[in-house]
Amino acid sequence: MDGGRCMSAPRFRLRRAGCATSSKARTGRCGSPGLARSPCALTMARRIGRPISIYGITCTEVRWPGSPAAAMSSASLATGVYAMARRMGSWTMPPPSSSGRAIACGPSVHITNRQRRLFSTSRPGAGSVRSIPSWPERSMPTRRTWQRTSSLWLGGLSVSTERGEHGGVLRYADGEWEHLLLPVDNLYAITQVPDGRIWMGPPLRNYDGTKWETISQPRELTSWIQDLRTDDQGRLWVATRNYGVFCFDGTNWSHYDIRSGLADNNVNGLLVSADGTIWADTPRGISRFDGRSWMSGALPDAFRSSGYRGALRQSPDGAVWFSEKGRASRYFPDTEAPETRIVLGLQKVSQPGNALISWSGADPWNATLPSALHYSYRLDDGQWSSYTTGQSHVFLAVPSGSHAVEVKARDLDFNEDPTPARFRFDVLPPVWLQGWFGILMLFLVLAMVVSILTAHRAMVRRQERDHALTQRNRALEVASRAKSNFLASMSHELRTPLNSVIGFTELLRTSRAANLEKRQQRNLSTIHRNAIHLLGLIDQLLDLSKIEAERLEVTPVSFDLKELVEDSLLMVEPLRHGKPVYLRSHIPAALPEVNTDRAKVGQVLLNLLSNAVKFTDEGEVRLSVICSGDRMQLVVTDTGIGIPDEQLETIFEAFSQERHIPHLVEK
Repeated sequence: MDGGRCMSAPRFRLRRAGCATSSKARTGRCGSPGLARSPCALTMARRIGRPISIYGITCTEVRWPGSPAAAMSSASLATGVYAMARRMGSWTMPPPSSSGRAIACGPSVHITNRQRRLFSTSRPGAGSVRSIPSWPERSMPTRRTWQRTSSLWLGGLSVSTERGEHGGVLRYADGEWEHLLLPVDNLYAITQVPDGRIWMGPPLRNYDGTKWETISQPRELTSWIQDLRTDDQGRLWVATRNYGVFCFDGTNWSHYDIRSGLADNNVNGLLVSADGTIWADTPRGISRFDGRSWMSGALPDAFRSSGYRGALRQSPDGAVWFSEKGRASRYFPDTEAPETRIVLGLQKVSQPGNALISWSGADPWNATLPSALHYSYRLDDGQWSSYTTGQSHVFLAVPSGSHAVEVKARDLDFNEDPTPARFRFDVLPPVWLQGWFGILMLFLVLAMVVSILTAHRAMVRRQERDHALTQRNRALEVASRAKSNFLASMSHELRTPLNSVIGFTELLRTSRAANLEKRQQRNLSTIHRNAIHLLGLIDQLLDLSKIEAERLEVTPVSFDLKELVEDSLLMVEPLRHGKPVYLRSHIPAALPEVNTDRAKVGQVLLNLLSNAVKFTDEGEVRLSVICSGDRMQLVVTDTGIGIPDEQLETIFEAFSQERHIPHLVEK
């Protein structure tokens, strides 16, 4: 087993017929009764001493790796097959008729003693020899001969001027030899393209029947040329020693080297097989080109050359022949195709649509090992990819929908799986294109519509409430203005009699006090103070109107706070109504004057004291003045029912009142 292949044991047999060379200058004929024919149609010549030996090989096995016969080269013409042995001074042509005689030519006709290769063409033929042959220079009617068909061109390896060898190219046609001189000593390769031009090398040049043209670009073609071949499409293939393979389609050059898949950049020979593929013989093995990519290891390692050029050939039965170092090997390609199967793949692929597919293959009887199989794939009946040994691929950004991947395996004999493995998968659409998302969006839209309608109804209701509130506020404003007007009018009406009461009581106190008893004087003073207090209440009504209109004014004046405290206690004295409640005050001796609105401070004190007396059944009501720097604090305490802690925040609300179990509390 070698190079990813399995090989069977060889069997062959040899048949020999002798032949001697001729010394005629223009033609050579063999005096032997003829060439032995063999079932496999392969003729080989080998030098044994001076004579020429012709071998026929009969093959009894499908494959065989080699024979002891010398490496050879052959070319087919309309008149038969030319066969030439490696490093022997002759070439041999089977008889052109039924006379049974073969034509041979050797060193005695001044061809170099190291011919390598023969080549035939449809018109004036061309033979490629390892190096340029020599022939005595002579003039010839070249135009007449180039219009002939089925001619042979021959070259030699080296030139020995001592023996009369002059180099050039030797042409044999219609029983005559013609010689063309070239400016180089060695000629390794020769072929013809469909337009009739003959290509030779090295260096690479072509001949159109009248002139020679040397190829300078690509520059690698100016170096050593190993072989030249023409494929069925008319393309020229060039094998180089160090730069791989070049292909010329008549317009453009293509270049292939190890980066393209060649086993080595040193290509010894080429073969255009019947299926159109190109074979390249390199020191590191045989490579094969399928039209898109190169595959190395096309033949086992036994088919690896060490320097002999042009050793690859294919017989009509499809077998590939390889000649190297005294042996000839034949490989008959396998015809059974491998099978391919998918081993990994998701049937549902999410966005962004990156699908990983893995596969494997197997060749019948493991003729090609699994590791040596090559694979090609395509998506949705698209173009097949180039063959590689890769067993997986990630298809990126596949559109949403159903898709199919096909994979086929190919063995080293280029047998492709006729029934590629097929795997179907679905790429899920984007979230916004999936059904559940559409349903969700529908519900969201409906929810938004309901929400908008609800918000609209709430807004309408709010607007209605705002409108009603506005109307009520307007009504309240009207009522407030009416109340303010009423209070202003009532205050004005009440102030007149009160001022009269205050005036007459003041007059009695000042003019008639001597005629009154002390008790009467106290009562008169009380009437006077209460009248003043009532006038203050009327003023407070006016202030309330101003507060509602946000026009309340504070009028600060300097006054004696002690006097204000004593007057306030005297004014609430009548509120006890005989209850055991004592009014007490705690006022510092050195109490300075204060500067503020006396009427409003008095009003606050009267409110606090009156409430304290009102809600105290027994005990005391105390008014204290506390000085702290430039500030004074007035504190009213009582032993009445008090105010719970949770009600303290509401004591300043209008008309708020709380009754509870009596206890001492500071207000």
